[in-house]
Amino acid sequence: MKILLHGSTNNGSIGTSNYGDFIYGQQIYEYFSKKGHEVSFYRPSDFFKKYVYNGKENGVGFANADLFVYFPGGYFGEGPFSSPKVNFTHFRRFMLPGLRAVLSRIPVIVAGIGAGPVKSPFFSWPIRHIGKHSEFITTRDRESYEALVNLGLKNVTESSDMILSMNIVKKDLPDNTLGELHRASQGKKILLVHYNHAWIALERFAGAVNSFIGSHPDYFAVVASDSILPFENGHYERFRKLSGIESFHYLYDNPFEFSSLIGLADAVLTCKLHVGVVAAMLGKPVVSIADHYEKTSRFYRQIGESRRCIPLSDCGEAEIEELLNRYHTVPVRIPEEVVELSRIHWKKIDETVSRIQNV
Repeated sequence: MKILLHGSTNNGSIGTSNYGDFIYGQQIYEYFSKKGHEVSFYRPSDFFKKYVYNGKENGVGFANADLFVYFPGGYFGEGPFSSPKVNFTHFRRFMLPGLRAVLSRIPVIVAGIGAGPVKSPFFSWPIRHIGKHSEFITTRDRESYEALVNLGLKNVTESSDMILSMNIVKKDLPDNTLGELHRASQGKKILLVHYNHAWIALERFAGAVNSFIGSHPDYFAVVASDSILPFENGHYERFRKLSGIESFHYLYDNPFEFSSLIGLADAVLTCKLHVGVVAAMLGKPVVSIADHYEKTSRFYRQIGESRRCIPLSDCGEAEIEELLNRYHTVPVRIPEEVVELSRIHWKKIDETVSRIQNV
């Protein structure tokens, strides 16, 4: 079978390098490939080509695809900073390919989607149209399920984040990076600090981490982003000056190595969703100061850890430090029933692919 995948993969050569989106895409690609299917991404970024294709492209497109698959992501809803321009860009990037698949009468699967809020007509009509013509839709949380049901869709199944039942491949950090990190940390515990692109998070994390390490000198801060950012070095210099502490700057490029870095951390402070999710999967203490709270808080509520996640927009340095003090030695434990829920996505995929092949 020829399968065309779509998610947060396209955006030209500057493209998508986000860690969570990559993990989703890479795992789905490998899953289908190992079952003998020909698989391609819709307009993949150079980053995806580099780390997934390894120079091998199958050439699956709308002209020859037997199946179109939306893999997990928050595409079926509006972001926290929506505007007509942002919404139109989102529509063109994520809705148009699905509408094209429907128009081309290619079977569509929507797996592990994050949905809602859905207010703009840029989303309500296309989501409803794509959804009604999909073989099935699975969501990653209750809120997404309700958002789609409220649009009149009936082929929706509630689940949990698909990443929870994925095998997160970890490769060792390069010897030079690992050696530099060990020398810099001098055997101390590692606090992974992840403010990424959020300037407000950077400033508030700097003050909170300064106070936290002042009272916990057995910790050492490692600063990293989960995507390739053109302003990375400038942001880090700002953090270094504001925090006034020694720290190590890890430059993100290889997503597999980044999984290893999360695995090395003794505690994680993050403003985004999937660094926290993967850290939780690895049993790490996590504090989430969410830039996109409406989306991120759903995960922590689902696993019974709501108190670890607060909105970035409404907190200050003191609150962040308080959460670090409370949770830096308390690992996240994801309930087995939540992990089991995430296996529903794979079961639905297998059943649907088998049915389509046997038609």
